[in-house]
Amino acid sequence: MQPVSHQLRRVRAVAPRVVHTLIFVCLVEITILLNFTFRNLGTRSLFSCEAWRNACSHLRGGAWIDGLEKNGLARHEDTIGTQRGEKALAAEIGTSRKPLDEGAYIPPLQARRSRFGPEKTDVISACLMVKDDNHILSEWIGYHYSTLPLRHLVVGVDPLSESSPADILRRWNKDTSGKNADYPEMDMDIHIWGDEEIYRGTNPETAFKNAYYNKTYSAEKELLKSERAADKPEVVRLNNRLMFFFSRCMEFHKQEQRSWVLLIDSDEFLTFNYMHSDDVTMPPRPPIDEKSGTSTSRGQLRWWRKRSNYQADVQKRLPPMENTTIAEFILTEADEHPWKHDDLPCYSFPRLTYGPHESEESQVRYGVPDIVNPYHFNTLRFRRHAAKNTNDKNRAGKVMIDVSRLFFEDLWKTSGSPHYLLQHECHTEYRFDTILRANHYLGSWDDYITRQDERRNLFEFKRRGIFKLVFEDDDVRPWIKLFYDRFGKKGMHLLQVGSDLKIPGNYSSFISEQLKEHFNHTSFISEQIRAKYLS
Repeated sequence: MQPVSHQLRRVRAVAPRVVHTLIFVCLVEITILLNFTFRNLGTRSLFSCEAWRNACSHLRGGAWIDGLEKNGLARHEDTIGTQRGEKALAAEIGTSRKPLDEGAYIPPLQARRSRFGPEKTDVISACLMVKDDNHILSEWIGYHYSTLPLRHLVVGVDPLSESSPADILRRWNKDTSGKNADYPEMDMDIHIWGDEEIYRGTNPETAFKNAYYNKTYSAEKELLKSERAADKPEVVRLNNRLMFFFSRCMEFHKQEQRSWVLLIDSDEFLTFNYMHSDDVTMPPRPPIDEKSGTSTSRGQLRWWRKRSNYQADVQKRLPPMENTTIAEFILTEADEHPWKHDDLPCYSFPRLTYGPHESEESQVRYGVPDIVNPYHFNTLRFRRHAAKNTNDKNRAGKVMIDVSRLFFEDLWKTSGSPHYLLQHECHTEYRFDTILRANHYLGSWDDYITRQDERRNLFEFKRRGIFKLVFEDDDVRPWIKLFYDRFGKKGMHLLQVGSDLKIPGNYSSFISEQLKEHFNHTSFISEQIRAKYLS
């Protein structure tokens, strides 16, 4: 046996190594925790109780530290996001996309569902740019309030707009000052932004010059090549401003720890993409050629095909609008493509164009409460749309983006087009084998020319509104009953726009006969002709 003095010497020699090893392990664990907290939670500070719970569950296999809430650490949430200045923002824009951390903690399905309230009102928020859209704004809000349900909205107002949406939006906004005494139950959170809030001191020309999409191509050069050469200055201005507004708005929603953000126009309405027996759609996707391309490209194609096949299958079991909101459906399918936490953060969906074709009055009034005049609402009045395989009428789709899956700098990497907003995350969608779609309403001629825009003329109105085949549906009709059941007769005042809209046939006199001829007679094909065409 070795003497005690010798054993003590060995302990003294080994002890520093043990201590150093323990310190090293602790530092590694702290580094992982800090890295996970700041890189993956974006707007939440180190002292966020939820950030600590998620990070520690990543390190400890799910053992959440709930006691942190008792220490009042929740008060420190969002300090990073709210204190970010223009210099910090400029430094972030243009940095390369950080690789996906495969070891990052992904909350289980139940945890993702439980973060939202019982009405799932934080699942989908929206950014909306308006320019003299007051006549359709109330319908847009009321519809999405009932069907998403939409509660968080940022409205940007074009500086050239001749009207302000403030009076309309005030009715819908949550009453925090007692001024909205007529609707104390209203629970929307609406922000109105002008150039001051959008650009925050940045010169618009400088913002365009430094835009991410100008690093790969010039939107101005592309527009010079287009057939709308006469419109290029106004198109460039509107497009550049829209890109900056969308990025700023998504950043705001991310700071508020929200999820999906809807990015469409005031004449577009998101809905389930129900399919009908008489629909004319694009041919099925061709089989994958296992002999062409690389293994990587074939793998990517198989992934996209799996994603599209899932959506096409879900179309067969989409719930009725009156039974399920879109947010509830997304949470129910949260472990499937394209809603999975590790899927693409951008969801692209097609648009379906509804023209100014009038239907029989009995069809327009079907399912509408007696107190409601359906001719005041495009979603009720216009039921006839283009075929789902006509890209020249429906055009490119739109997107909604899950900002919780992206870093702040990624929100500024725009493509220059609202049809695939983020250059590295989105794609342009034309096909109708998707779960959702946007109904795009041209409206009546009087509505169409309300907005001062050189592109809005009779030729363009007829070109976009005359369909070779006309189809009908009432997919979105249930929204008005959902709204009426919640607010009753009193709630109908929320949908008023200040003046009555025009009833069928009451077009501007100098073109009324032309419009009636094109939209109410020659373009609508009888059931017999349609059946022969489809056979």
